[in-house]
Amino acid sequence: MLITLEKGYFELGFSYVPPPVTVGVREDSGVNVWTTLDYELSPDYGLSLTGELYRPLWDLEYKTGQKVETTVSYRDGRRLSLAVTGALGHRFYIDKDTSGKDRYNDIIDLDLIFEHRSFTPGGSTRSKIGFLGGYLYPGDHHPYLLSNVIFDLGFTRNLTDDFLVGGNASTSAFWLGTKFEELKVRADARARITASDNLIITGTGLLEGEGEQENDDLVEAGKIELGISATYYFSRQFYTTGELKCTRLPQTEDAFYTSKGTVFYNNPDLNLRLSLRGEYLTPTNFREVPQIKAGITATKTFSSGLGISLNAARTYRSATAVAPEYTVGFSINQTIGFAGGNIFGQRYPSGTDHVSFIAGVVYLDENGNGIRDKGEPLLSDIPILLDRRRIRTDEEGGFFFERIRPGLYEVGIDPAQLSGEYQIITPKKVVQIRENENIFLEFGVTKSE
Repeated sequence: MLITLEKGYFELGFSYVPPPVTVGVREDSGVNVWTTLDYELSPDYGLSLTGELYRPLWDLEYKTGQKVETTVSYRDGRRLSLAVTGALGHRFYIDKDTSGKDRYNDIIDLDLIFEHRSFTPGGSTRSKIGFLGGYLYPGDHHPYLLSNVIFDLGFTRNLTDDFLVGGNASTSAFWLGTKFEELKVRADARARITASDNLIITGTGLLEGEGEQENDDLVEAGKIELGISATYYFSRQFYTTGELKCTRLPQTEDAFYTSKGTVFYNNPDLNLRLSLRGEYLTPTNFREVPQIKAGITATKTFSSGLGISLNAARTYRSATAVAPEYTVGFSINQTIGFAGGNIFGQRYPSGTDHVSFIAGVVYLDENGNGIRDKGEPLLSDIPILLDRRRIRTDEEGGFFFERIRPGLYEVGIDPAQLSGEYQIITPKKVVQIRENENIFLEFGVTKSE
């Protein structure tokens, strides 16, 4: 249930995700109840309050949790955004002690996270610093202090009109009391070049490392991954993507290759979308035969955002599985997406669909200061370009690109299609999208003299 307010919204939700019939219950299955209040305190400051109750099904009788979260955000003309989030939670579960008896455990969680994002004419930067702490109260022992410190830094940069780069580095360290338990490090980089009007090529690199304390020994694990992908647009309605990736696991001295391809067809007149995908994984040390995956999805959407989807796929339960599984699904669904305090109709993802979106508005910058001031009107029918995808703003001045894959993107007003009565104030922006990440942007124009 969603209630829109003059300067925000109030949401009350309930979800129930049943466990699969077969062995192996997903950790995200269970009952979840939440409520959110998002409110604009002023044109620059926002407040978000969230409360959540959950009960996972992987041990329904004994595991419960509650969480309260508060976020205060600041935005400077959409060029700079800062956010401070504090959360307080409680978890309860039962496990076994060394003698095999039930042990009751309580955990009090206390989180504090600082986030930053800024846009410049040639790119963007973002950072996150957080402390995820708490106290563990085991039933037969004195309390433990839980400490998890996280750092996350990222950037994008437009080196030329056709060459974009971006990168991200993150680390997480965990202590139980004064004893170090685990360290995780991750770094990735992307470079994208527009080779022609119809061809975009992207190169990626990933490095992951993990060290875990086990019986006073440090157990190490990691992954190195290099990949290249290409997207070719035959037309605005028909395009295809291909990817080749090499993955190496140093701890097992294993390496394997993954190749995948997808063909997309989108008919905006009929609101119909088709995709055909295939994937091949070479044999590995822990799987002597290759995995061959395939799938097809057809989706029909309506003006309200309601979607009807048919999906058929050949998949595998895990990376080590030998026998394939075949699934056929049918869904009728609709959800609401939020970005920048705005509300958008969005189809619920099915299968391997991507749920990220890029949304925003175009406004008339009446004083030419490059910042959307209070009272400045939003403009309809303004052309927006996301790589080779073009749309126009709706009657309320908004635009919405959905089903965005992780990667680097250049977004901005299309000067070739813009009416001569306007001049562009806000330059194109380079953004890096991660899985399940949503971004809201604002672009300004002035009247031509």
